[in-house]
Amino acid sequence: MTRRLLRGAALAAATLVLAGSAAADATVRAFLRPEGGLRDSEPFELVLQIDGPETPRVTLPAFRGTSDLRLVGGPNTTTRMSFVNGKSSASYQVVYVLVAPRVGRFEIPALALEVDGQAHRTSPIEVLVGAAGANRSGAPAADRAPDPVFLEARLGSAEAWVGEPIALNVTLLASRAVSDPSWISRPTFDRFWAETIDVQNDGEPQRRRIGDQLFAAYPVERRVLVALSPGDYTIEPYVMQLRAAARSGDVFDLFSFGLRETIVRKSEPLALHVRQLPAGAPEGFGGAVGRYTLKVELDRGTAAVDDAVALRATVEGTGVLQSVAPPTLAAPAEVKLFEPKVTATTSKVGETIRSRKTWEWILVPLRPGELRLPEIRFPYFDPAA
Repeated sequence: MTRRLLRGAALAAATLVLAGSAAADATVRAFLRPEGGLRDSEPFELVLQIDGPETPRVTLPAFRGTSDLRLVGGPNTTTRMSFVNGKSSASYQVVYVLVAPRVGRFEIPALALEVDGQAHRTSPIEVLVGAAGANRSGAPAADRAPDPVFLEARLGSAEAWVGEPIALNVTLLASRAVSDPSWISRPTFDRFWAETIDVQNDGEPQRRRIGDQLFAAYPVERRVLVALSPGDYTIEPYVMQLRAAARSGDVFDLFSFGLRETIVRKSEPLALHVRQLPAGAPEGFGGAVGRYTLKVELDRGTAAVDDAVALRATVEGTGVLQSVAPPTLAAPAEVKLFEPKVTATTSKVGETIRSRKTWEWILVPLRPGELRLPEIRFPYFDPAA
């Protein structure tokens, strides 16, 4: 992930003078580090600093982050003592590591803590987070050196038809040892039908060379997406927290030990243009997109009047059939027809979705003789054809 200076980080710091004989000369200060240039998906520190003549007894605040700012490290404490002209002083720090998964304005609420048995509260801190810079693909640009660890999200295609399955692959690339990955945020896909494909992270990673650097490429999420309506969509970034070695280690040892720092990585948002299906669809088209076969059968060829006969139509092939309407069945007047029973299954072969859907109608003949049913047709749209 390429780094650059960003616009805007606003903060407020609070300083409290503590009352009481044991801490009369102590002060509490709450501030952010760094003081400016905060970026989404990059960790920053909330520091509570207590300065006084001696090391204080501090009861830490119950702080677990906020709904928008995730706590990814701490609290860590440090103490510094100094002696100047025969007088001692102490600086005691409590450090929390936070990350903002998106651009925006946030607030760290007032925090309650005790110093030498006395209760105190800091003032709220306002934080303005700017956007991190990278190119649209999520991979490093050709004219920039790649980050040693970055998160890449890619679509199988930038365009699709309504109802057409599109593969989404999210990959963690690392040129140093990393471990303990966990999601901070992921897209919701509320305007898609989304199917998750299992990934295995314990096998031999793939190798990928970017410029003169060799990376281990680990798949961390795979999905098949189906847009339900036309339009231009933006798939929001994935944000991941993980641990990374401070120095380069074995590039192909994702879960090695000796890790030193918590990092956060964010993929780039993805653009997908979804086209409306062409006009002039044949009669009976129920929205199926893909490539399918149709099989129709009766459970028997002979029945008595008023006996129930099952007629099954099974469609099978590559694509998604969950929301597809049944084939049109126009029964003759000599037959009573009931609404079909529907069963559907979906399987995954690599990045391909295969679906099978069966509609079963119950037919009841109302008179004797030979009855002929009209043909059953299942129109579908084949993007490849």
